[in-house]
This record gives sequence, structure tokens and C-alpha cells, in this order.
Amino acid sequence: MARKDWSISTIRMLAMCSIMACHLCQLYGLPAAWVLNIGVQVFLMISGWLYGLRPDFSDIRNWYAKRLIRICIPYWVILTLTLILNALFASRYISIREAILCISCIKSGLVPNAAHLWYVSVMLLCYLLTPALSYLWRRKPWSIAPCCIALLCFGNQLVSEGIWCVDYIIGFILGRLVREGVDEQYVLIFTVFVAGSGSLVLWVISLQTGASVGTGLHLLGGPLLFSLFRLLLGSERYKPSSSLRSILRLNDSYSYEIYLAHQLLIIGDFSLALIFPSKPFLVIVLSIIWSLLAGITLHKMASPIQRFATVLIGQREN
Repeated sequence: MARKDWSISTIRMLAMCSIMACHLCQLYGLPAAWVLNIGVQVFLMISGWLYGLRPDFSDIRNWYAKRLIRICIPYWVILTLTLILNALFASRYISIREAILCISCIKSGLVPNAAHLWYVSVMLLCYLLTPALSYLWRRKPWSIAPCCIALLCFGNQLVSEGIWCVDYIIGFILGRLVREGVDEQYVLIFTVFVAGSGSLVLWVISLQTGASVGTGLHLLGGPLLFSLFRLLLGSERYKPSSSLRSILRLNDSYSYEIYLAHQLLIIGDFSLALIFPSKPFLVIVLSIIWSLLAGITLHKMASPIQRFATVLIGQREN
């Protein structure tokens, strides 16, 4: 059995906390929300890194089926709940066209009170590209660069926020380099140097010209923070305490569902801040509790449907 990589689990936990803190800051109009939103790009780096480390695909159909079942079913459950709540109580409505785009996962962030669900469309696009990335890496690794350029130019036209797939591809490339024998420390140090230098250049340009460089800083910030935390924690030296391990296992199991469910009572028509407008600390505490309980509940609701779908399509284990 492969040894548990606690550094990846810890980075995933930090990314999840960053995203929740981002939306809480957004609720109260704090500028830190812009910085904390980098957790999404770190999530994409983690996914790309892990798939880059894995062997090449032996059964692409089976792999796609597993990804669709894992990603879409919890999404459809929370989407159904959100659409019902919006129909009954929300001040904003969604058109039939927008509903179709959301249900089909083409543009999953159009639902009022659930704009964060754009992440689902991005992840599905990343997974759609993954077998192609693996194939290109075996044949002509340099040909992945035009894919990144195409996503930078047209990614947002393919799906909402599709440009962030570039961070997934960067993570995939880094993982594949390590899998093929390049020293991980060198790979991570090089990434920190390049992403850090690029971020510094963009920041200076912004100061000198007033140009908006937010997208570039987030694109580079994902690889920078992932590589930096990976270097600091280390894959071999880092050994969290038993209590922290329990928390990390919980987050590993439910982080996707927590992400899907957490924003519903933080921002929008159902925000807890509307019930407790003068008690921000209580809102924060209740939001954290809600996120954990809702994520676990969503996982429990989706699991039997996922098992049924697995049996229905005759999916095999990889």
C-alpha cells in the first residue's frame, strides 16, 4: 500500500480554508478576499500534480466514467437544492437556457447564490484534457505549450473561468517530470523561482502603470504557493500529529462536497449575515459548522447514487 502523502493533504486543507475565508471576507467587503481566492488555483495544481504522477491510462472510457460520477453527481444534488431554494425564496431567477447550461455542466456557475460552482465546469474540462496531455507528453511534450496558450486565449469561452485550467496543466507537467525521475526538489525550486519572478514583474508593472494584473497573479500564484508549501512540508519529513491526521483525512474525504455546499449560507439571499447582521463572529462560526455538516451530508446523499451509477454503467476499478 502506498504511503499517505500528508503534505498534499495539508496543502489541500490550507486551500479549502483559504477559499472559505475568501468568501467570508467577500461577505464583509474585506479586500483580503481577492488574495485568499488563490486557494482555487492551488486546488487545481494539486489535481494536476497527482494525475501527472500516475501511470498512463489503460482504459480511458473507465477513467472518464469515474471522473464524471465523482464530480457530477454531488454537483447535481447541490444544484437541485439550490434551484429549489431559488425558486421558493430567492430575489433572482435563472432562465431555462441558463438552467440547461448549468445542468449540462457547460457553465456551472450561472446559478444565483451559487456562482462558485463554476469550478465544476473547469474541473470537467481539465479531466477531458488529461488523457490528451498524457498522450502528448509521451509523443511531443513541447506540444502541450500550444494547449496552454489556447486556454489562455479562449478558455473562458469554452467554460466559465476556463483559463484556470492552465494551472492544472502546470501541475500535471510538474508531476510528470517527477514521475520520470527529475529530482522533485529541483522541479519545485525552479517553479518557485519562475512563478515568483513572474509575479514580482506583474506586481511592478501594476504599480508603475496601474494595469490590472489580477488574472496573471492568480495564474502564477497557484504554482508558486503549491510548490512553496510542498518544499516547506516535504513529502518524506513531514509527519503531522495524530489529531491533525484525523482532520486531514476528514478534509480529504469531504473537501469537494464542502466546497460545493459551503457558499450557500455565506453569500447571497440565504446568507446567515441577513439573520445576524450585527454578529459577524457568530456568522463565521455558524458558516464553518454549516460547511462541514453540509459537505458531509452531501457526500452521504451522493454516495448511493454514485454506487448505483457505477453498477449501471458496468464501471471497472482502475
